[in-house]
Amino acid sequence: MVTFKESGMTFSFEESDIFYVEKSERFSTIEGAKPCECVVLHDGKVSLIEAKSSTPRPENAEQFLTFVSEIAQKFNDSYTYYNAAHQKRQQPDEVSHNQQSIPLARQNYEFCLIINGHPREWLSPVLDQLKKTMKKSLKLWGFDDACVKVLNEQGALSKGLIAKIG
Repeated sequence: MVTFKESGMTFSFEESDIFYVEKSERFSTIEGAKPCECVVLHDGKVSLIEAKSSTPRPENAEQFLTFVSEIAQKFNDSYTYYNAAHQKRQQPDEVSHNQQSIPLARQNYEFCLIINGHPREWLSPVLDQLKKTMKKSLKLWGFDDACVKVLNEQGALSKGLIAKIG
């Protein structure tokens, strides 16, 4: 098992199902690239996970848009690197054997932003803006925007994306 804490939440996944992007030595050498926490095989999908402990309020438009743009970049950069590693154009040994063995062309993906302590009613504006910001990338990849998820810790716990809070 790979277990780590991020933003007040504990994540725990089978070692064979996780690519811990944030700890990738090779990824960290790519100037300007930003990683999400991890890419994990979960519930029949390839899930890219980013964890945060807070977000700017939508009323603070500049900070809110910057925050969402940074999350979108993390998903974009991590998705691109993951697929390059899967195709052995990057260090394939960083991607687990289970992940290397799945055919990505037919794989379902989800991009999960998990915000600890975020009230449920505050999730929708973040989700709407993240979908809008990722629209071009999603179209290029052939994904529907329903694959973008914004969850609080309770939603992530119920989906099995986090092991526990705290």
